[in-house]
Amino acid sequence: MHLLSLPVEVIEHIIEYLPVDDNRPALVSCSMTCRDLLVLCRPPLWNTICLLYGPDGVPILGTPAFFDILDLNPEIASYVRSATLKTVLPRGDSSVPGPLGWDRAAEMVNVLSAKTPNLRSLRVQGAVVTSVLSLVVPAADIPTLETLILDQIRPAGAVIYDEQHPAVTVPDATPGEALATVGSGVRRRWNLKHVAVVGDIPVEGSDSDYASLANHLVRAADYISLESLDIRPHCAQMLLPPLLLVHGATLRHLGCSIKDMDYSGNVFPEGREDIIRLFSALPCCNQLRSLSIYYGANGIVSGPTPTGWGPPPVPPFFLDALADTLAGSPPPSPSSLSSSSPSSPSSPSSDSSPAPFPHLQHLTIEFRARVDRLLSCADAFAHLARVLVGSSTTPTPTPTPTPTPTPTPHSTSSPSSSGRRHPAFSALTVRALPAVERPYVESLWTAAVVYDEARAVYEQTTDGRELLRPVLARFVEAGVRVRVRLPD
Repeated sequence: MHLLSLPVEVIEHIIEYLPVDDNRPALVSCSMTCRDLLVLCRPPLWNTICLLYGPDGVPILGTPAFFDILDLNPEIASYVRSATLKTVLPRGDSSVPGPLGWDRAAEMVNVLSAKTPNLRSLRVQGAVVTSVLSLVVPAADIPTLETLILDQIRPAGAVIYDEQHPAVTVPDATPGEALATVGSGVRRRWNLKHVAVVGDIPVEGSDSDYASLANHLVRAADYISLESLDIRPHCAQMLLPPLLLVHGATLRHLGCSIKDMDYSGNVFPEGREDIIRLFSALPCCNQLRSLSIYYGANGIVSGPTPTGWGPPPVPPFFLDALADTLAGSPPPSPSSLSSSSPSSPSSPSSDSSPAPFPHLQHLTIEFRARVDRLLSCADAFAHLARVLVGSSTTPTPTPTPTPTPTPTPHSTSSPSSSGRRHPAFSALTVRALPAVERPYVESLWTAAVVYDEARAVYEQTTDGRELLRPVLARFVEAGVRVRVRLPD
């Protein structure tokens, strides 16, 4: 039977099995077979585009050709739903791109908006801009746009950030400034629902710029109803609390970066105070379905440890604080802010009281640290498990040089939600960096640190997923789908 003798709906369903990312050549071949298949293949082929610009904002490579195609075939523009505007450097040039001023940045977005009437998602990547708002405002003014992702956006004039002085004063935008930037003065409701700022750029001078963005979103609360907010720059824990107070009731997803250690591996109280303020605002997000926490512990100076020369263990403070928040308990006491030892869990709220996050289904915790450095958080993970899935009938095993067999962390059994305060919770994802071999502690340090060779060999040679099995065993026992992700 000839393919075209099938109903159109069947052929469309067959084409849907050819994802554009993996099978673009196959789609192109189908589109060149005949006019009938061309019509069916065009929507997936042109659904997602990537436009490349040089450091000066001039379109390069295939970008001019794309706009030429739209001029010749205007109907193609209606198929574009997702676009990426990416700034690239010439080959061999490692310098920072020059800033694109307000006029140039707005022009890039406005040209795309004028030519793609059904654009739903926009990612701007790698640009150096006069201000972050210079991208947000024209993008948010696109009537059909629902998702805006700012990826590795660097405000002009920013310099390398000094991690030794992480405290930043966040300026407040004046009402006049905020109203002047909302829709370029046109007061109409934005269609924007999902905002993400990704790509952690540790630069001094970006904090105040991202603070202006946060204040802008706060002031524009009457014009926008956010469902997803993901802020990953290092200043996120300072900027998010006022945003959550305004937009928390409508959020279905929240992602944020937190940090409480400096490059020397010391806890800085300002970071923990910011974490407490952030977690204290989380109960405003009582409709959350998913929560992602990105904990920054990379780049810390190495030192002597019982398992070799390397960075210190991850302090469990934020996990205990998160568990208290999910339990509806008050935040940790100020006396625990400067201590790197585990804090005492707060007394959980009564099981009969309403859960602060009754719809929470998925929790993601990403550690920017080696997986073996997470073993210090075993008690904090147990605290988190008690809050989310209840106490275990058997004691949680602790990591030992000889791994104890436990249920697989990729169990797909249905969660046992009977009697749980968070009955919807069903998935936990933990991401970390793989363990690496650490140099033996020199004799100069043996008086201060006792080297544990058996433990060092176990932690550095065992697969990271096996290391975390005992730590996450209670979640698996409760039927939660647990994923441990380590980069290759």
